[in-house]
Amino acid sequence: MAHIGCIGFIIFSILGVTAAAAIFRSLLLNRYFFHILILISFVFATISALVYLKKNGILSFPGIKRKKGYLLTLYGTTIGVNLVLFMLIFPIMANIGSETSFIAALSNTFQKQKGVQIKEGESFLGVKVDIPCPGHAPLIVGELKKISGVKNVVYRFPNLFDISYYHKKTSKNQMLSLEVFDIYKATVIDEIYAENKVETSSPIKKAELFELDQIDIDDFERIPLSEITNEAKWYEYDLDGKTIKFFAVRAEDGSIKTAFDACDVCYYSGKGYSQEGDYMVCNNCGNKYPISGIGTENKISGGCWPGYLLHIAEGDNVLINVKDLADNTWRAL
Repeated sequence: MAHIGCIGFIIFSILGVTAAAAIFRSLLLNRYFFHILILISFVFATISALVYLKKNGILSFPGIKRKKGYLLTLYGTTIGVNLVLFMLIFPIMANIGSETSFIAALSNTFQKQKGVQIKEGESFLGVKVDIPCPGHAPLIVGELKKISGVKNVVYRFPNLFDISYYHKKTSKNQMLSLEVFDIYKATVIDEIYAENKVETSSPIKKAELFELDQIDIDDFERIPLSEITNEAKWYEYDLDGKTIKFFAVRAEDGSIKTAFDACDVCYYSGKGYSQEGDYMVCNNCGNKYPISGIGTENKISGGCWPGYLLHIAEGDNVLINVKDLADNTWRAL
């Protein structure tokens, strides 16, 4: 009976901490959550020790000295349980899934190489997350897996996360815009982007580019340079009953940026983009994209960013190839 308090404390610690990691998301968003749990664990250990000493009539300094071995075991167990939970159990739990055994999850957690296999059509993102301890791994993995298009997430000790995803359904920017990364900063350390294979039956066709002297001037939409400022201006082009929308804006360095008012991910919503300072914001998912990156970073298709639209500067005008507009009628609903 003398150790009932100690045993009860250990059971409470294990069940309480495990339940907290699985259920209390809002608490895990607190950077000091596990530190608080450790403090609470020591409080319970102290209460258990006081009850035991008082019950045996030795609640005194001589009694504490006499039961030094018991107290060291009690507090040592407290530290051990928390270390096992935070440094081993929780991290392994982050990698356990319906098709992943405990042994496989253990191997993935402590391996040095990428933890996910990238198949054809999949993209990869490796991130380093500023989590206070490995015990936060299940939170990060859980939040990433909520995103449609994320195929798999594998945690690697101490703070690395390997993500495989379908770039036509989600993007790096969308994943990094998660609320959890406002608290625990994520840094991209590796990235592999799947190349798109364009089939003849696909509605998305590669734009066929021509030299300026090969096409009559009527094959271009002209935008006066005087209209293009650091405030985005939207334009429409009607083709075969569809209205194709695009915009033009000057970046902070004065360079001209043109892009479709739709991305490869959210185009179906028909909501387009709006401007917030130096960013274009998707009106459907809220993803922000820097204006400075238009025309360079958005050349890769599949992400949630304004669709790439080539322009040519000619005299006092910016020319948009009608061929490019025609090849993107799929963006217009």
